[in-house]
Amino acid sequence: MSGVEIKLVGGFKMEAKSPIASKTIMIDAPKQMGGEGTDMSPTDLLAASLGSCMITLMQMKAKSLKIDIQGARAEVDKTMVLSPVMKVTAFHIHLHLPAVEEQHRAPLEAAALHCPVHTALDPKIKQDIHFHWA
Repeated sequence: MSGVEIKLVGGFKMEAKSPIASKTIMIDAPKQMGGEGTDMSPTDLLAASLGSCMITLMQMKAKSLKIDIQGARAEVDKTMVLSPVMKVTAFHIHLHLPAVEEQHRAPLEAAALHCPVHTALDPKIKQDIHFHWA
């Protein structure tokens, strides 16, 4: 198997390991769900995946345009419901980016919107995306 391996190590704590990365990510359920809340939850990791994927695709486009977007950052909040089934219903994404020439903004924004995490999410999950340019 060459995918990510997740192992339950005690209570709601888990270790996630990638076959290509040397680091382990610890995961825990939130306190209100019975966990200790000391590590990122699975839905926090989903939010982090979405924001980091968008920045990764923007960085790839920036490299091809020979421009610098170092310092770019994403803030991703999620909205969840607990009933009738627990699920994420929305992501509120704020991408904070350094100043770039106006003609580069549209291709960078388009790159973010082609991130595979963004495109893989169910269209019923609202993705409220805001680009903030310095």
